Amino acid sequence: MHEHSMETEPTPTFLTTHDAAVIISVSPKTIRRWIKAGRLKGYRVGRHYRVRRDELLAAMDPEPRRIPVPRAPTLPATIRRPPTAS
Repeated sequence: MHEHSMETEPTPTFLTTHDAAVIISVSPKTIRRWIKAGRLKGYRVGRHYRVRRDELLAAMDPEPRRIPVPRAPTLPATIRRPPTAS
């Protein structure tokens, strides 16, 4: 008989709106606004909301944006600089 170990995901950590706000340096009211706007998923526990820590951190870490690097202008081959006087 073979034993199979079942890997389980760790239980997610739920935070109060106050604790979530402290972690990301905003007010609890901002956390509640983000939940209402759908920017952050909130879970009702009675009359209060809880936020999963992993979802909070993921919402605050957007995908890195690719910032275009400006290129220096180049002169066309047909334009030449005038010779310097020596």
